[in-house]
Amino acid sequence: MTIHRYWKYYGFVLEEGPRDISQLGLPSELGSPDAAFVWGGNGRTYYFKGNNYWRYDEYYRKMDAGYPRPITVWGKEGYFILFLLTSFA
Repeated sequence: MTIHRYWKYYGFVLEEGPRDISQLGLPSELGSPDAAFVWGGNGRTYYFKGNNYWRYDEYYRKMDAGYPRPITVWGKEGYFILFLLTSFA
């Protein structure tokens, strides 16, 4: 059995981790994400897997309703963001 872990940073400061990613309560279809980032504009964490993305509410520790959504809603920029996140991981 593979255990997927995550680390949470604020800038360069480790806030928590390593922890089992199952503690986040991610939906089963997300499994282990391809990439993730926190957008400072709304404080939400965006998880990417395949051609879809999910938006996670850190305060309530749950996924926002209405997700997953296709990356294509962001146009070409969505694929560019995903490329940047996965290329340097």
